[in-house]
Amino acid sequence: MGGWHGEGWDPEKPGDCGTAHCVAGWSQALCTHPIIRRMDQAMAGGMLLPRHAYLFHWDNESVMELARAEVARADAVQPSGDPS
Repeated sequence: MGGWHGEGWDPEKPGDCGTAHCVAGWSQALCTHPIIRRMDQAMAGGMLLPRHAYLFHWDNESVMELARAEVARADAVQPSGDPS
């Protein structure tokens, strides 16, 4: 997550690049506002995902550990009305 671009990155074709750009870049790629689409990726990601911007410079292992913990926490809570 600590790096911004993989080799050959294209803002019109975001993918699984394995870098911080995957978080910020996907948010930018999904946004239709033309100004945000032309912005620096870190700035756009920070504007679109301000609660998650701190993850942009974490190492992959730490981000995955956090993601696994959050998913486990969500899995432990069954929504009311869930038939399972």
